[in-house]
Amino acid sequence: MMRSGNLVAISMALSLALALPSASAAAVDPPPRDAGHSLAANAALKYWQAFALMPSLDKNQENRLADWNKIPLDGPALELIAAFGESRQSLLRGAKLRDCDWGLDYQDGMGLLLPHLAKARDLARLAALHARHEIAQGHVEAAAEDAAAILALARHVGSDPIVISILVRYLIEGTAIDLMAANLPDLQALAPGILSAYETLPPGATFQQAYLTMEKEHTIRWLIEKMRTAEARKKGAWRKVWKDATDRPGGLDVINRVDTIERAVQLTEDLLPVCDDLAALVALPTAEFDARYPEFKKKTEAAHPLAAYFLTTSDTVLVTLRRNEARLTMLKAAIAVVRGGPDKLKDIKDPFGAGPFEYRPLGKGFELKSKLLFQNQPVTLTVGPGNK
Repeated sequence: MMRSGNLVAISMALSLALALPSASAAAVDPPPRDAGHSLAANAALKYWQAFALMPSLDKNQENRLADWNKIPLDGPALELIAAFGESRQSLLRGAKLRDCDWGLDYQDGMGLLLPHLAKARDLARLAALHARHEIAQGHVEAAAEDAAAILALARHVGSDPIVISILVRYLIEGTAIDLMAANLPDLQALAPGILSAYETLPPGATFQQAYLTMEKEHTIRWLIEKMRTAEARKKGAWRKVWKDATDRPGGLDVINRVDTIERAVQLTEDLLPVCDDLAALVALPTAEFDARYPEFKKKTEAAHPLAAYFLTTSDTVLVTLRRNEARLTMLKAAIAVVRGGPDKLKDIKDPFGAGPFEYRPLGKGFELKSKLLFQNQPVTLTVGPGNK
């Protein structure tokens, strides 16, 4: 399966009583192979060079890298940084390019592999660790290069209309936000330019596009076609396709009771309009989505039990999107505060509140707080060392 278990979920929806706007206009095709740019202008090729040159990490190094913003810049950290040198050059080259085509084989459907995602995450963390070291040495420009490259990598990772790709984009953006916020007193002169360069990149795929492309066309339609093709070649062969797609611990009775290809196709086809409705839902304003989704989810779980197997939970992914939006806006607000004082907050509205972000001074910096809740806690951003 393409998705991680914690990203797939049980939430889909019929819009029986819900008047949702049409989502058909938002459909997007996967990036074409002959997209009109030369191979030399494809950032993905530079990134794959960076991946190939990354140091091989043992378990201890993986754990250390996951805490890139907390570990001391001691011997083990410096060893990682030194091994990152050649990989960094390819990262910077890829980040300077506008277009990125990862060359994914969408015809693999539910079996689509995305090996670049974990590698991109680790590459971003190595760049962030390198930036910390550069700032400690007073090399602010080099650190700014790293921050800009991490943001570009994030946008490029999220160029495909696949939910997990978009989520990894936000994860990598979060790395850049944490790096810049913690070191904003040093980066304040360069930070506006970093964000401006980021905002000039292609916007990346949306969850709406993901539901209409990967989820609908390359999961649901793909499975239907796969079963029909298998059955045409050999009677009863659809069963293996069905089993491979649905066989997992705690399988549903409705799946186990399927004994004909007609029933399997019907259950799967019933999810096609659910994809359309989900795409329309995730495009709604926050308050409207929150008002409509609980009933939408309840009806879908009752009417479409297979949705939990084949589609991604929209409330889960939107929580991540909203948190990322709040933190990115807080970073912009933090830049204004560092450059012009707390009064500048009045010019930047909390996207999830009625006014500006809350401001709290700390020993060596300050904290901004949004009205948005994430895991039942307000989303915050600590700028500078904080109380360290």
